[in-house]
Amino acid sequence: MKKMLLLFLISSILMFSMVTANERDITIKVDGSVVKTFGAAPYIDPAAGRTMVPAEFVAESIGGTVDLDIEPGIVHIKNDFADAKFKTGSSEVIVNGKLLKIDSVPVINEEVIFIPLRFAFEIFSARVKWDKNTRTIEILTGELDFLEPEISVVYPRNKWEVYEFRIQLDNWVDYLKDDLDYEVKIEFTEYPINKKEQPEFYGSGWVLIETDRWRKIDSPSLYELLPYYTTRENMFELKKGMEFEFIVSLRNNKTGEIRRYLGSAVYKDLVEWIK
Repeated sequence: MKKMLLLFLISSILMFSMVTANERDITIKVDGSVVKTFGAAPYIDPAAGRTMVPAEFVAESIGGTVDLDIEPGIVHIKNDFADAKFKTGSSEVIVNGKLLKIDSVPVINEEVIFIPLRFAFEIFSARVKWDKNTRTIEILTGELDFLEPEISVVYPRNKWEVYEFRIQLDNWVDYLKDDLDYEVKIEFTEYPINKKEQPEFYGSGWVLIETDRWRKIDSPSLYELLPYYTTRENMFELKKGMEFEFIVSLRNNKTGEIRRYLGSAVYKDLVEWIK
């Protein structure tokens, strides 16, 4: 089973009255040129701290096309690099057929649909830089290299394999090339398994592993759910059919770009594992 679905956490829809005058005072550059006019003024979502811009501005800047359906609040933007569908009030975006979650949801105001600037431009392979001293957002369009992961969930093939399921990066060796610099982390969104303990292989102590921290890619395994414990102080009961949603985050340290992939694994009985 493979799920490579992009993702992050949800924020509430916020009214424009919460934006102060200082928050409006932002300069936006696209490929070195200052953008002087917009169909509607950009603003900052104060909850998520994200700059929101009209969807048409994104499409024009990346040389793409945009289809707007104001009534249901759907935006469809595409160019040579990507195809994305946004919906107002929803944290879910469909990008090239995969599910993406964002922390600042699209909103509609006076027949204009606003979407988060950084997220939208990075989807379309542009680089976004923020200069806090000059309050300038610089957007560099054009394709950025990003090695897409191949993420899968595997289950034990026999009763001697001790894990309940394993989340793995199938193409992990591709990230070991000398000219690449990537880090990865995995987070679980519901159950308390972002930390786990296991006995040391040598010695009598215990090792605490925190999976929700950035680490270098050095093996295919991103996470193994063991049947016995998460941590000694924080154990919980596994039950058949329990679904574990997770987010795999991948960071290109050379460009600073981060992409997130949402997936899930299900706890099964042993008899279901063995074919």
